Amino acid sequence: MGVDVFFVVSGFLITTSILRRLERAGFSTLDFFDRRARRLAGAYLIVIACTWLLSFVLMMPEDYRAFVESIQASAYFAANHHFYERLGYFDTAHITKPLLHLWSLAVEEQFYIGIAALFSIATFRTRTKKLSMLVIFGASLIASAVVVHMSREMAFFWLPFRAWELACGVAIGFYLHGRPAPSSMALSGGGLVALVVLLLCIIFYRESFLFPGLSALPPVLAAGVIIIAGSNHASRISQVLNWSPLTAIGRRSYGIYLIHWPLIVLLTYYLDRLLHPPEVLAVMLVTLALSELSWRLVEEPIRTRPSAFFRHETLAATVVALVGIISLTTLPFSRVPLVSAVRPEAAELARGRSDWSSNQIECVDRTISQIQSGDFCRLGKIDGRKALLWGDSHASAILPVAESLANKFALELHVLTHNGCPPMLKLETDKVFCRSTNDTIAELLEKERYEVVIMAANWQSYGTSNIVSIGGQALNARMDEMREALRQTLAAIRSSGATPLLVGQVPTYDVDVPAFLGRAAYYEPVDAVLGYHRQLPAPHLDPPYVNEVVASEKPRVIRPSESLCSSARCEVSQDGRSMYKDGGHLSRFGSNVLREPMSEALRDILR
Repeated sequence: MGVDVFFVVSGFLITTSILRRLERAGFSTLDFFDRRARRLAGAYLIVIACTWLLSFVLMMPEDYRAFVESIQASAYFAANHHFYERLGYFDTAHITKPLLHLWSLAVEEQFYIGIAALFSIATFRTRTKKLSMLVIFGASLIASAVVVHMSREMAFFWLPFRAWELACGVAIGFYLHGRPAPSSMALSGGGLVALVVLLLCIIFYRESFLFPGLSALPPVLAAGVIIIAGSNHASRISQVLNWSPLTAIGRRSYGIYLIHWPLIVLLTYYLDRLLHPPEVLAVMLVTLALSELSWRLVEEPIRTRPSAFFRHETLAATVVALVGIISLTTLPFSRVPLVSAVRPEAAELARGRSDWSSNQIECVDRTISQIQSGDFCRLGKIDGRKALLWGDSHASAILPVAESLANKFALELHVLTHNGCPPMLKLETDKVFCRSTNDTIAELLEKERYEVVIMAANWQSYGTSNIVSIGGQALNARMDEMREALRQTLAAIRSSGATPLLVGQVPTYDVDVPAFLGRAAYYEPVDAVLGYHRQLPAPHLDPPYVNEVVASEKPRVIRPSESLCSSARCEVSQDGRSMYKDGGHLSRFGSNVLREPMSEALRDILR
């Protein structure tokens, strides 16, 4: 919500600055961007350089590669699109992205280009420009209210759906320019009411709210009313917000904005956990101290320094620096300066996160129409005896070993895996297509006459962390319904003439396993000095409903835990390589742990 308020303030300040300069000397695009470079570029470039160096020292190679890509996107003023495009099922957590906060600076930079274009069109009268802002405000607000229902991420990150917030500030700038400060007592009181409204929104808004969209309208309008009321310096709201500690923070707010998130991310990244209260306090104090240095040594000196060589030298230097960043980050990754300081053995463990085959990406999430038309992956020996791999992303995780065994046993393997969809009939998840897709797969069972159906899933998540329902009624942890759904699914497979082969729960962890292993190996000397001990949490194993159905229905079953947890603990690495891609999915290398038991099961079934 602070970003929404920031956009209103930014639109107001930029418009006010431009209108004042128009009165004195007219509008110059080069002057406008030179002033923006003086205000923004120095601290931005220093924070980028320092974060780059720290990420080189701290980050695992895959995370470091993603970080370098985010630097390039930021230099292109496109960080918002970069982070939007990288949202997805297997995307790494936001807490591994030190420059994620620069998405809002990218939106503001895109806004600068638009506002400069608007004021550069000399034929546009002031009235026309005001009308343009009102049209942008209305169109963008309507678009945001519609798009937020289709894609909350797009409404959050893209300028067209944030432009109404900036346009609100621009409209206020036009409204207040050249007018005497409003003196109405009602308006002064309205500013305090708006401040209360803003604080209430901050306190009571929840992540479940559709945001931004219309939910952002109250805080945005409240910020606008505060600006209008505060333009009268004698008003109560102006006196409140002119309190010297607040104005001191305001002057340093750009440095605070740039510095706080990289500190949070890099400390969290090293500790591999959320920060404790004393650590949060320490980050806040360090942020304030560094922002003070940024203000005194970088921002103010650059902003107030007269041009020594030519008029727009700051803008020129900024362009050269950005071109340099783009050039360095465009090099092949192996030649990018500062290519990860991580030792090879730690890097090899962390590389498990990218140990994923192309088939595992290409064969997932087929639509109902594609399934009905036969447009899905067919691997192994085409026209051989038929087998089906059915399940969620945990089924995709074992695809490499399933494909290898399909070739060994001359099977034509059909792959129907859908992220987040359990291979159980009649169950519904928050993904609305799961039930109808599984119904279509049930029809396919009768049509294709499979000899074996391999079922794999993150069984322990359904009915607990991954809420499911039947007929729209949420089940939560109602294991009786889960048992019945699995029992009916096994019966349907058997009635089609196929033999079900159920792959039980792969032990899952509440941490990213390859990242954990890589960090443990790399940070070991520092951890020893600090007394920091890294320990994997206990794994999640087969849930009761699966065990009970296996006991009563007696399908052929493979238990990954028997292969992974043969000793006193469950193994997560072998021969210096991670057996996991993340906290629960086996890597391509790790899936080989199922080769022997799956091969034995298929041999018996096909015999």
